[in-house]
Amino acid sequence: MNISIEKCTDLAHEVGGTIGDCILELVSEIQDLREQVANKRYCFPKLIGSSEVAEILGIDRRNLHHKRKTKGFPEPIMELKSGPLWDEETIRAYRDESDDLRRKVDS
Repeated sequence: MNISIEKCTDLAHEVGGTIGDCILELVSEIQDLREQVANKRYCFPKLIGSSEVAEILGIDRRNLHHKRKTKGFPEPIMELKSGPLWDEETIRAYRDESDDLRRKVDS
């Protein structure tokens, strides 16, 4: 079944009431999502592997397994056969928070 947005809107007005309002709300959300995709405003997070994580954190990749045991270290988003993947923004936020904490301790 292939129903257009316009047809759904028309049906929502015909039905009216709570059900019609619900249909109109769903149609509006669909239109917003379509617009975001069309304008490329919706992006998937940039995923990075162990080498990139180590580079961002300024450590040797071979020491990353130790760093992963550190309290508060972000869990990978997924584990592949080739290794774990993290959201780059999460790793950068972790680095920045760690740097801030280190500066407070050193003060």
